[in-house]
Amino acid sequence: DVAGMSLTSRISKNLQGKIGYRRRHVSAPAYNTQHDDSDWGMAELKVNSAPAVVQLRYQVELSRRNGLQYEANNRLVDGGSPESRRHWFSTFGSFFLGKGVTASAHYAYANRQFEQDLAYDSFGGEELFISDPGVSYREEVHTLGADLDVEVTEWLEFGALAEYADSRAGFQSNLDDEEGQLGAISRMRLRQARYSGRVIVHLPEHWRVGATATYFDNTNLRNRPLNPQRDGEAMIVMGHLGKSWQ
Repeated sequence: DVAGMSLTSRISKNLQGKIGYRRRHVSAPAYNTQHDDSDWGMAELKVNSAPAVVQLRYQVELSRRNGLQYEANNRLVDGGSPESRRHWFSTFGSFFLGKGVTASAHYAYANRQFEQDLAYDSFGGEELFISDPGVSYREEVHTLGADLDVEVTEWLEFGALAEYADSRAGFQSNLDDEEGQLGAISRMRLRQARYSGRVIVHLPEHWRVGATATYFDNTNLRNRPLNPQRDGEAMIVMGHLGKSWQ
């Protein structure tokens, strides 16, 4: 079941605001990662004042699961009533810098965290299962980027883009003092970057041809001997050919 509402208001000539709320209920979720109830809300401001357009947006979601149970060695284990919290903030701006020149920039931040009781199979040990109460999880990511478009002439365009992301995530288990447990193999931190350049040539009869070159760089900032992750990079070049009918 889903119910919600939203309200949009023009605060002034160049300023618009929006708020929204949504309530969701799921009867008997099929997976233990799903929640019975969740509440989502958002607030947004948009400024449209030539030569710039700027948007700010914030979202939050609170979710709950009632009476969670696991099956471990043919036995039902009480998993408590976990809750999770998610937050998002994003901002975007578009700017007209002159004839044929536009630029845009964006930034976003998001995090999610929850605490939940877990149970592990003992794999033939003396205990039927291994209990791990109050396991916490947290993920966090920052992203930012900028884009530039330049129309040199009616038939020639250039563009450039740069994006950067820094993310981290991991579980914190009460059994982390034993090497090889959940926390030791799950924690990660990555830094990712993308740089791109493009050119488009407009030809007669509404044809256009172009090329895009993109470089990706992925860097692992956390050493995990039990679950290693390699750094990586890639270079991709693509050609474009198109035609429009008017």
